[in-house]
Amino acid sequence: MSSSKRTGRRAAVKLATTSQASASSAFLPRALRRGKNRVAATTTAAATFEIWIKTSIKTQQMLFQTAYTQPFIFIQNDQIGVQWVGANANPNYVWLSADTAVISDGEWHHIAVVFNNNQVTFYKDGIPTNESFTMSATQTSGGDLQVGSGLGSTQAFNGRITDVRVWNVARALGDIQGFMYATLTGTESGLVALNNLSYYGSANTAIKNMVNGAGGAAAGNAKVVQVVGPQSQQPVPQNVWVYSTNGIAPLGPQISPKGLIYAENVYASNNGPGGNYLRSLDLQDHTLNWTYNVQDNSTIPTLVIPASVAVGNGTVYVGAQNLEYNFGTFVELHGVNATTGQALWPRPTIIGARSFACRPVVSAGRVVIGINAIATETTVNTVLASVNATTGAYVPGLVIQTSADPSQALVYALDRTGCGPDFIGSRTGISHEHFGWAR
Repeated sequence: MSSSKRTGRRAAVKLATTSQASASSAFLPRALRRGKNRVAATTTAAATFEIWIKTSIKTQQMLFQTAYTQPFIFIQNDQIGVQWVGANANPNYVWLSADTAVISDGEWHHIAVVFNNNQVTFYKDGIPTNESFTMSATQTSGGDLQVGSGLGSTQAFNGRITDVRVWNVARALGDIQGFMYATLTGTESGLVALNNLSYYGSANTAIKNMVNGAGGAAAGNAKVVQVVGPQSQQPVPQNVWVYSTNGIAPLGPQISPKGLIYAENVYASNNGPGGNYLRSLDLQDHTLNWTYNVQDNSTIPTLVIPASVAVGNGTVYVGAQNLEYNFGTFVELHGVNATTGQALWPRPTIIGARSFACRPVVSAGRVVIGINAIATETTVNTVLASVNATTGAYVPGLVIQTSADPSQALVYALDRTGCGPDFIGSRTGISHEHFGWAR
């Protein structure tokens, strides 16, 4: 995701090193600490590190470390890596992404590393790399958090950094994509460290952790400079607008590379025929970009779009199931090009199940879904399954709960699959006459 449309100016820290002797250069070496003047400890069970970087250097450079201890988060040869001693049996305790999508081209790029139940996921520009790593033991960070400082053979970061964030929660794909361009304030839930320099100016030049106000300083060669910062290719609309919908929206709108995505189930009435639609709107003026008619591309005779829509890798994934829960014998997952609105697969993926339990989650080249599969005439299995994000090929899932009461299975899936708290229900929805977008 190249940030080619950058119009605003923002402060950034310039970190420049010319030799290993200057590798002590660091951004916020004292501002981000534990306790009163420190960052709350993070663990491999739940943590997220986010940062915007701009560099032309391919050799190994440090992004994060905790005062010469773990974790070390670094980049090298356009790959993202992490080292956390004690987290596996590997002598080096290193996990290195194989993804070499370019991040050393002198443009702004967003980097995120998420730890979730000892699983590590790397993100470049809001897109997860096609892999995930599992740690064998839970580890806790120690020492003061440093950004951009080198250690040993790993050189200090050479380039520009802005919008540093550390969370004590595992941020989901939607959280990262939805907020990577947003200007946070430091009051957000789960945020333990923030510096986006939004406060920086002639009257306030202190470097600080915006979460707890702890003061800090740029060390070594680091200094604050005014730059053209990263700007979303979907800038915030300049005016308030309202777009009227005809049906029931099963969940709220989502952002895609092309615009705003929303789904609606329109029921037949005197005003016209019914239908089930996925639509894309321009964020600036709510112009309709495209409409995907789920019903026209489905084999389900009487269908409804549940709260099962996700955006990832330039694709919109939308679920379809039988309107009457008890009569459903299979569900469908459709892959739609987020730019054109065209189906990406020759036909939707068909899965033997009564309903979706939650929205899909896109990660590591897969679309992970929670479904309520049919076990017998009286019982339902809650299953965590996956679909190949590129081809739509279905991979049988793991049964995580069996219940004679489908509603219990639905709740269990919501709690255990991590599909998100925005589950509304397979048979109900929230009626929206319209929704708006304001700056």
